[in-house]
Amino acid sequence: MRLELIKYTLPLSKDELNFIKRKAHEERFQLKKIIFIFVCLSLGCPLLVSAIRFFVANESFFSLLQYLVGVVFLLIFSGVGVYWGYFHSLRKLEQDIKYQTKTIERTLVTKKQYMPMNHEYFVYLTSSVKLSIEISEEDFRQLKEGSELEISYTTVSQQYLGYNGIVSS
Repeated sequence: MRLELIKYTLPLSKDELNFIKRKAHEERFQLKKIIFIFVCLSLGCPLLVSAIRFFVANESFFSLLQYLVGVVFLLIFSGVGVYWGYFHSLRKLEQDIKYQTKTIERTLVTKKQYMPMNHEYFVYLTSSVKLSIEISEEDFRQLKEGSELEISYTTVSQQYLGYNGIVSS
């Protein structure tokens, strides 16, 4: 069986857009917490090192230059990490909110699997975005290996939104 790559975009529904907005709000809150922690560490660690040098190494002066160099280095290092985190998560969600599109992709089912411990049904897919998805019991019984299934995800951040149903069995 040969499958042509079929992908197309559609506008997000209100529920899907609200889901993405909620996800972006959570990511923004996490990013603010991380920034606060990094700033506290960037200011506190050099101060702690200076205090240890003053009390343990018996240095008789506090070096403001060493403290500022430590603070600046840690702030730059933290800033790069925060920007990398923003660029790879929150920025993509913000772009999804801006463009409000989702991608529909037709994929093949490569394997079916039932998980008896939590009574869930999964199928493995040929998609490059989503390896496996949880499906309903009814769809699990209808699907066969090699069946076509349409999945949807946001275009930029590739947040999985669900499957649209069975195309062919």
